[in-house]
Amino acid sequence: MNHLELGLEVLKSGKHLLMEKPIGMTVLEADTLTAQTTTQQQVFGAVLNQRYDAAYAKIREMLQQGVIGELQRVSWTLTHWYRPEVYYRVSDWRGTWRGEGGGLLLNQCIHNLDVLQWLCGMPSNVWAQCHWGRYHNIEVEDEVTAVMNFSNGASASFISSTGEAPGSNQLSLVGDLGTLIYDGKELQLQQLSQSCKEHCQNTSEMFSMPEVNTTIVNFGVPQNQHVQLIQDFVAAIQDGKKLTTDAVQASKSIELANGILLSAWTEKKISFPLNRTEFNSHFQNKYKNSKLREKEKLNVSIDLDKSFR
Repeated sequence: MNHLELGLEVLKSGKHLLMEKPIGMTVLEADTLTAQTTTQQQVFGAVLNQRYDAAYAKIREMLQQGVIGELQRVSWTLTHWYRPEVYYRVSDWRGTWRGEGGGLLLNQCIHNLDVLQWLCGMPSNVWAQCHWGRYHNIEVEDEVTAVMNFSNGASASFISSTGEAPGSNQLSLVGDLGTLIYDGKELQLQQLSQSCKEHCQNTSEMFSMPEVNTTIVNFGVPQNQHVQLIQDFVAAIQDGKKLTTDAVQASKSIELANGILLSAWTEKKISFPLNRTEFNSHFQNKYKNSKLREKEKLNVSIDLDKSFR
């Protein structure tokens, strides 16, 4: 992966840059790139297209409006990223520290990590467990379980795998006034008649709970996310519009991915902002002992539509 070298060359020339995810293997690389913009007018964006997903945009709007109250708990199970062994065999860079900088987190889940912090903000810390090549002949992670904590006391669980089928995409956001549940197709709102805090302190009925009204939320017709992203990138250049997917925001998803890896490597809870030096020390040990794979020439069938889950 040579995003760093190519990105630096473009930015140093003063040109605008739209870079495919991730913008670096490490958040230190991302910092190096974002620090390189030569003028305030220079636009540096990342292809984090799921910010344009109509459902996630609606969820963010509802959270900002306080529809479910103060966030208490988040859980996101992303086991729909199944990849067969041939996915790695036909590539020399996939599944290696040297070529990819990681596996499931930087390749498949980087969008989801970005959406998570876009919806909820950055956590204050993370504890994680990863499995390295559990389902595939690779040296990087293909299964992740992470627990995050936020400054307001809320917690989040993040579970993902490339070795389960059919898998699921299940996002739940629990607040004091209700719950939002999204399964990749339908967005459900379970809204309470009163807050849990108020009900808990004032009810005299031992086994009661607040009344719940369940509705299906209409988040509109899905649009082409990449078209919207590119249109916004052009508008940021021509009209000075604030970019939805600017590179500084993109670095936060890499920071989350790096923090999860560091926690798994050290078997410790990792705080944010991430200690770049500590992570880089561990990562460089992995990188220098890694090598690219031998690419195999196989007769494979490729349907890219199936890669977008």
